[in-house]
Amino acid sequence: MGNPFEDDTDDEDLGNEGQASSTIQDLRKAFNRVKQEKKDLEARVEELSAFQATVVKEKRQAAVTSSFEEVSLDPRHVKLYEALNPDVALEAITAESVAAFAAEYGLVTTSGETVEAAAAPSGYTPVTTGQASKPSMLDRSEWLKLVNTDPAAAYKAHQEGRVSES
Repeated sequence: MGNPFEDDTDDEDLGNEGQASSTIQDLRKAFNRVKQEKKDLEARVEELSAFQATVVKEKRQAAVTSSFEEVSLDPRHVKLYEALNPDVALEAITAESVAAFAAEYGLVTTSGETVEAAAAPSGYTPVTTGQASKPSMLDRSEWLKLVNTDPAAAYKAHQEGRVSES
């Protein structure tokens, strides 16, 4: 029976343990560096998101104001429009949409006239008489080819259940 206080490790094991310890320290340093970089990037994303929101708000406000001026509406009505249409897309803010809004709410132009609603366009209106075609099913080999060429489309096809299991 051996002495419980006797060291059973060889000198070679001590060298590996020291090396392992330094590797762990290096990994911790790298982990902490990556953790700090992540924190810095998250702060940057938050800052840029706030900036983007400000820019979008300013562009939206400019589009609404210019559309109201184009239709000759009182600039005070802009607040009403923004309050009633807070989520309207920037591309949807046009003189025609503002004129329709003014006609709907009976707003008066700067010259004292009431805005009339635009007449519905007359002429040909296309009518569809069928159902939309259902997307085709993909077999496994077609799906694998799609994964290599367009991963996003392959993911979407898989999520929609259009990939056959065979």
